[in-house]
Amino acid sequence: MGAAKRSLMRYRLIDEILTRKSKPYPSLVEIIDYVNDQLLGLFDDVMVSRRTIQNDLRDMRESAELGFYAPIEYHSARKGYYYSEPDYSINKLPLKNEERQVIEFVANMLARYENIPMFSNFKHITQKIFDSLNIHSAIENDQLLTAAIQFDSTPAAKGNQWLATASEAIRHYRKLQIAYSPFGSNQVNTRIFHPYILKEFRGRWYLIGVSENAGEVRTYALDRIEEMELLDVHYPLEESFDRQKYFEYSFGIYNLSHEEPEEVLLQFELQQGYYILSRPIHPTQELVSQGDNEIIVRLKLYISEDFIMEILSFGDRVEVQKPDSLRTEVVQRLMQAQKKYLKK
Repeated sequence: MGAAKRSLMRYRLIDEILTRKSKPYPSLVEIIDYVNDQLLGLFDDVMVSRRTIQNDLRDMRESAELGFYAPIEYHSARKGYYYSEPDYSINKLPLKNEERQVIEFVANMLARYENIPMFSNFKHITQKIFDSLNIHSAIENDQLLTAAIQFDSTPAAKGNQWLATASEAIRHYRKLQIAYSPFGSNQVNTRIFHPYILKEFRGRWYLIGVSENAGEVRTYALDRIEEMELLDVHYPLEESFDRQKYFEYSFGIYNLSHEEPEEVLLQFELQQGYYILSRPIHPTQELVSQGDNEIIVRLKLYISEDFIMEILSFGDRVEVQKPDSLRTEVVQRLMQAQKKYLKK
């Protein structure tokens, strides 16, 4: 554990003993013993020293970097330390105005998910946070801001009711039994599933993991799941399944690991190029060149249907320079689209 995290743990332990009602005014020795008792077994190095705690008390009082400015005083008659402000705690720090605004804005931004069952108690939770910090949701109570700050909204997707169950299964490595209806089929299949990843893409949620029936990794759209049951059976962790890297070269939800990721060169007209630079298409994107009329970027990813559709969405503002196979596919798609509009 890093030094900064260790220091933070000590600050919180000191705060705990200073706010303890059962035995107020702890002495320096009592603070040292309490901190060492709580940290016992967490570290292999030496015990926390007298000098360390003295420095911690000073930093909690004076450090501008910490920003606690804790009102720690020494009571000479009781021979112990205390907070001169009875209700003070580093867990009840006053917020600056800009910090309040950030919390209020984020809370209201996340409130757009309140129709998802998993987040149905979100407003109740945020109200608890507001109460503990002694703030209120200014955006929610200000009609002007309510109308002026607008978020993109999409209809609530079918299948969101499975988010909580799927999350629980992932967290505890428990198997799921799902009844799934593939796209374009009315048949419902029952699967025993080892879930590893929940991924949202363009308003839809997907569950990625290992299907016992198929014996391989599969992706299931939550809106195609008819039933889901959390089984009281754990599945073994597949160490070769790397959650962090699974979508490294993917655009969208499909991992085409049976293929090699390809280098893609895209030439954008200047104005569209500026937008692409400010909001990259993919994490692997890098600038190749920038001229008076165009911007060229390089990407490394799997050529999926989702990616082809993304390129087509730019219309005449993009040209695929590489690879030739992708360029040919895009040309064919554009020609087919043109034929539909030129029909007599």
